Amino acid sequence: MIVPEEADVIRRIFREFASGKSPRAIAVDLNKDGIPGPLGRAWGDTSIQTAMKFAQAHHSRRKDKQIQPFAEAMA
Repeated sequence: MIVPEEADVIRRIFREFASGKSPRAIAVDLNKDGIPGPLGRAWGDTSIQTAMKFAQAHHSRRKDKQIQPFAEAMA
């Protein structure tokens, strides 16, 4: 299941990473912009890396399987 709000954040993370930003710099910007991280916590470089890995795994899975939202996966 794709959660639209989470999808927007994940797209932003990938865009910024592709433009050369480090996971730490992306986390700083998300926190500065008031975008809540997983489970409402602050973003960190590790949560950025995990979000990217989770998004890649989600993309590679078959469409007929249920995928849990990112925040639940981080619990």
